[in-house]
Amino acid sequence: MEEQFKHGLLWQDHQHSQLLTCIESLNKTRSTKLELTELENAIRFLEFYVKTHFEMETYYMQELNYPDTFNHQKAHEQFVRMLTSFKAKVETITDSSTIITELCNWVMDHILKTDKKLADFIKHQAGKGLQL
Repeated sequence: MEEQFKHGLLWQDHQHSQLLTCIESLNKTRSTKLELTELENAIRFLEFYVKTHFEMETYYMQELNYPDTFNHQKAHEQFVRMLTSFKAKVETITDSSTIITELCNWVMDHILKTDKKLADFIKHQAGKGLQL
């Protein structure tokens, strides 16, 4: 995983690494004909994985009274809606590159901005002696 995606929280960096691996693998297949089952499997993985990841982030946001919890959770809800929409269209699409591009862009942007902000807050709270 590229350094820019690492925020210094072991659990978050590990989860982001797995998420980016899925996204990168989808991105590599964008130039080739993606089998329907590959796209369906990736969407299923993302549905399961982001649920786990989002739950863990939500736990820390609530536990530490993160001031931007509302907006962060709205971003998570947006991604879940996007996945649901893509899942509904998956069998009828002829070109998966648009879906893959949107997924890649959202995940990378979210990690680099929204999750970075959360990680910085969590590390700041840990620096105050809070147990994490």
